[in-house]
Amino acid sequence: MPFLKRTENDASQAAQLEKKASPTPGNGELPAPTQRITFLAIFLGLVASIGGFMFGYVSGQISGFFAMRDYASRFGAAQADGSYTFSPAVQGSIVSFLCLGALFGSLAAGKLADAIGRRMTISTSAFSCCIGTIIEISSSDHWVQFAIGRLITGVGIGALSVTVPMYQSESTPAIIRGVVVA
Repeated sequence: MPFLKRTENDASQAAQLEKKASPTPGNGELPAPTQRITFLAIFLGLVASIGGFMFGYVSGQISGFFAMRDYASRFGAAQADGSYTFSPAVQGSIVSFLCLGALFGSLAAGKLADAIGRRMTISTSAFSCCIGTIIEISSSDHWVQFAIGRLITGVGIGALSVTVPMYQSESTPAIIRGVVVA
């Protein structure tokens, strides 16, 4: 592959660039411009990081749902004593569909972000989270519908988990980039 081969001319140019002193005010060159931390940059980082918080919140809230009486009466299996329980398969499916959706969403997010842009991918992912949540809250007595809603929410959250750090690292000043993305 000729485009991967480095010629002697390229090597000598690279060596000269490495030896060249960086511009300083004392050697007659202008100093490099300083970067400013603006309110807009901090606000952008904070708003965009909400996508990362959503994964922890949505994956943690399901444990509280299983303890709710109304949720158990809608989706659980009735027992002889009048209580409701979830089989391990049903409970595992409801919990894991979010992670399964997040897997697919994170795998597709990179290509989607390159195709339609970072901001549009974030908007599309947030819309997917909204649609999944609507499916979840509209399910009345079928646990499968609730699980499909979690799957669709997971697709959005997985895509947000990939796209938000990309967008933050490209749009924040270098001086605070590590703090914002971490």
